[in-house]
Amino acid sequence: ERQVHLTALNLFNVKYVITPFPIPEPNFKQAKTTQMNFRGQPNNIYIYENKNVLPRAFLVGKVQVVASQNAVMEILKSGEFEPTQMAILEESPDILTRHDGVGSVKIIDYNINKIELQSDTETPKLLVLSEIYYPKGWKASIDGQPTKIYKTNYLFRSVVVPAGSHEVEFVFESAAFKAGLTVSGVSWLIVLIVLGVGIKHSRKREFTK
Repeated sequence: ERQVHLTALNLFNVKYVITPFPIPEPNFKQAKTTQMNFRGQPNNIYIYENKNVLPRAFLVGKVQVVASQNAVMEILKSGEFEPTQMAILEESPDILTRHDGVGSVKIIDYNINKIELQSDTETPKLLVLSEIYYPKGWKASIDGQPTKIYKTNYLFRSVVVPAGSHEVEFVFESAAFKAGLTVSGVSWLIVLIVLGVGIKHSRKREFTK
């Protein structure tokens, strides 16, 4: 489980860890030590920098397909899993990815309902996004064309990007969310109409005095 926790910290982009206990891991550099009083007693607080933290989006060439989530967990526990070199999927991708060839991915915009990225790669790659896999609402597209989102590394999501330069988008399109926006918009419209009518009547009364 220790290895799973370390891998999860890397994939969740956790750069700093605050803990009351020392972390005896070579990939964690102690950045600062301070003290905090707890029930009248001073306690040491350690701040560590995670040297293996991963970016929010990165490209991977190798893919390993496993049959179940239990099998994924076993790989994560092995201590040999390197997320920048290989991604674990539960189904085969539509396009065969390649380990050779260089590539890069750049975040253009990142907000709660829409994520825009720019990929540039010499060979097809898997673009891994350090966001929770949630199929009910999130849609992905490459250059405006819909593409499949794969459950990756047990919790996260990815898409296959072809060779070349491409615009990749993840958009949240939940029907409930859209309905909420519609209701909200109608509510604001009603409020504006009521306010407008109230102002009109107020001015009319002032004019007739």
